[in-house]
Amino acid sequence: KTFVQVIKTPFHYSKGNTAGVLGIFWDVTERKQAEDALQQSAEEMERINRQLEISISNANEMAAQAVQAEAMIRESEEKFRVLANLLPQIVFESDAQGNLTYVNRQAYKIFGYSEDEQILGISTLDFYSPESRLNAVENIRRSLSGEPLGSNEYTMVRKDGSMFQALVYSNPIMRDGKRVGLRGIIVDITERKQLEDELHHQATTDSLTGIYNRRHFEQLATAEMKRAIRLNHSLAIALIDIDHFKTVNDTHGHAAGDEALLAFKNLCQKNIREIDIYSRFGGDEFALLL
Repeated sequence: KTFVQVIKTPFHYSKGNTAGVLGIFWDVTERKQAEDALQQSAEEMERINRQLEISISNANEMAAQAVQAEAMIRESEEKFRVLANLLPQIVFESDAQGNLTYVNRQAYKIFGYSEDEQILGISTLDFYSPESRLNAVENIRRSLSGEPLGSNEYTMVRKDGSMFQALVYSNPIMRDGKRVGLRGIIVDITERKQLEDELHHQATTDSLTGIYNRRHFEQLATAEMKRAIRLNHSLAIALIDIDHFKTVNDTHGHAAGDEALLAFKNLCQKNIREIDIYSRFGGDEFALLL
């Protein structure tokens, strides 16, 4: 297809009558193609500009959202740290290598550090006793692999070397779908463990003599009898009482009777083995499983 441009004008004879038309034709195909290409370029540029405006608008919106999200994260982290500092337990965060990246104020107090001392960057394993460390390493590995662990008991070490019993709760810190560390709480349960030990002691021992009480003796004796039957071993049970003990109480008082019970208990303990089970069965009666 060829495009031409035409310029024409009538011409006249001397009498003024039109004689015909004088015209000039020239090929403008290349110019027309150039104009069309220019028009297409202008339209494409306009389309690109519109897309660019939309992209800029979206980018501005995304940037605003990112700023807002960052502000919300900072606010959330600030609230987290304020709340963490109010807790009586240790709150900590560590990286994937187990190095501390955050602790609350209580951590300094419980572990025996002053707040101007730098403990961030220290390995969390340094706070576990040698006996607990291997177990802690394994549990950290399992937690970072995504296995739910709940809580675990450990013996932990203060700065001065003293130890305390602790319950540790931890969960992975997720970032971009990856586990990048741990966040958890450490609870000092030393008093609770002491109370449990005390309650166990009260439940299993005689308050006066300090040896097993009747209930605990019967539990241990039942287990030993089952073991003896299974292994075809022999055992013996001796029941012992103090003759005329009531007379001691009536004549000299109950305090003297208590002294007699303690003296008798000590005498028996000197003559039995550590593996034998000795108990106060009640009153002036004692039971001995050999």
